[in-house]
Amino acid sequence: MKAETKISIGKVMSGIVLILIVMLFFAGCGRKTQEESNVAVVDLMADITSNGTGAENIDLSLMEESSIAVTDFSVKLFQDSLSERENTLISPITVLYALAMTANGAEGESLAQMEEVIGLSREEMNDYLYAYRNQMQEQMEKNNKCTLELVNSIWLKEDESLSVEQDFLQTNADYYDADIYRLPFDEATVRSVNDWVSESTDGTIDEILTQMPENAVMYLISATILDAQWSEPYDSYQVREGVFTKEDGTACQAEFMYETEYNTYLKDDNAQGFLKYYAGYGYAFAVLLPDEGISISDYAASLTGDKLHKILTDKYQTMVQVNTAIPKFETACEMEMSDILKGMGIEDAFDGSKADFAGIGSYVEENLAINRLLHKTYIAVDEQGTKAGAVAMEELYETEEPEEMEIKTVYLDRPFIYMIIDRESNVPVFMGTVMEVQSKS
Repeated sequence: MKAETKISIGKVMSGIVLILIVMLFFAGCGRKTQEESNVAVVDLMADITSNGTGAENIDLSLMEESSIAVTDFSVKLFQDSLSERENTLISPITVLYALAMTANGAEGESLAQMEEVIGLSREEMNDYLYAYRNQMQEQMEKNNKCTLELVNSIWLKEDESLSVEQDFLQTNADYYDADIYRLPFDEATVRSVNDWVSESTDGTIDEILTQMPENAVMYLISATILDAQWSEPYDSYQVREGVFTKEDGTACQAEFMYETEYNTYLKDDNAQGFLKYYAGYGYAFAVLLPDEGISISDYAASLTGDKLHKILTDKYQTMVQVNTAIPKFETACEMEMSDILKGMGIEDAFDGSKADFAGIGSYVEENLAINRLLHKTYIAVDEQGTKAGAVAMEELYETEEPEEMEIKTVYLDRPFIYMIIDRESNVPVFMGTVMEVQSKS
């Protein structure tokens, strides 16, 4: 483990963390002001309560349809974020949370583009993500060995020229339980933001900002941390040295974790893979290994949300024994995602002359637009964990006759795609690639 990461060693998946910042700034392009909205921000904040008002009557029958749309957005974001040489890790669901909070203040073409790219209306985003977060919290209450937490906050500049709509703040408090802060945006505020980030991620990420540009007036932040143990941990005899071969043919030594899994086999026309469950079976580590001769980028380009959803729910998982090998690996990624989202079709929101965030508020006669999105992630996969749930799984599968099972082998000894998926909806919470594994020292 890296010395600076403050990761708990006794966990299989320890401290996957994402911080996403949508920074709104005044772009210097005049727009009609909302004179009737010049209410002091502190007064607006005094009226904000996170009570879920308006979010109780969600039609859960639409959840599966929305999940497919979210998976499609996830795949497109992953495709556009992919590095052909280096490891990649993003959290599409967290990006979606930050964009959805911002969408609650978007209007006109800015909102239309966001809805088109995400595949859901603003109302559908709010309903889906509210229900999704409640589902996460229910799973955490049932199982403390696999926890996924997502928290949100909105930071407003203490400036008389900034007027913020109460409906915008109230909606984000209701649906996203967003903390709301009003500060002067100076060095002390940078420290406050970083303190919030550190606390929200259990100290895994200590800093996300080094300074605030003078024209920054608002930050929307989403932070996610997954802390999970395998349902069936690896024993020491299952960890052996092997060789990982990169796409360019370069080979390096790596430590592999070997296991035989049952009824978790995944396959499509150009790849095969498997699931490995976390404690409680609500979340799983899913991998897809492209067939020999197919690059990660080519295979990723062939994916769609509907195709991935079918892979993760396909009945081919049944009656198959799969011999698996996962390399121990660690990845840290940091990227600025504004160009990626522009390329996907969210253009006006980043253009100071076209952005329409009248639903957020106004800054004197200046327009509000998104300046940048900062994305920071970390993952570590190793053999540690508890054996919670292992007996139940073994008992479930021991009733099958091994000789009647089809046997597959999936050794991840070359580049592969992996996901952390929510098994309720099969939505990828995290998506990444392993293009290389650090050689043992």
